[in-house]
Amino acid sequence: MSEELKPCPFCGATNSHLQLKYIGGEVFFVACNECITEGPARKIQSEAITAWNSRAGEKA
Repeated sequence: MSEELKPCPFCGATNSHLQLKYIGGEVFFVACNECITEGPARKIQSEAITAWNSRAGEKA
């Protein structure tokens, strides 16, 4: 993984990880190990990381 994951936007935990699932096809998402929050599913790994790291009100 080339991009670092930001802390969980809900609980602040820093031990999130990238997961791969098959939901009508292969998708990636980031999940928090503490509060079990999952980020948006994306077909491309880097897009799942970007989606997780995006925060409302922050500039890209």
